[in-house]
Amino acid sequence: MEGEVPPENLKELILVAKVIYERLIEKSIYRKFGYKISIPIEIEIEAGFSMNKMKKWDGAKATLDKFQAYFVKENRKRR
Repeated sequence: MEGEVPPENLKELILVAKVIYERLIEKSIYRKFGYKISIPIEIEIEAGFSMNKMKKWDGAKATLDKFQAYFVKENRKRR
């Protein structure tokens, strides 16, 4: 998935994307095919101001505020 969002809304987008891609896909597979996935689906998330300078989020909710704060700070420097 690729999208644009103000850095102040990055955390919200990440949390929504995790629900959609990790939980809803698993439920959809079960409804459509009757197959229960035995291991959890996990997505990797990267963010950046350009595609060649992406920063990977480690996936821990404890670090999500810091991840977002980095982009808010970097965005202020760009103005």
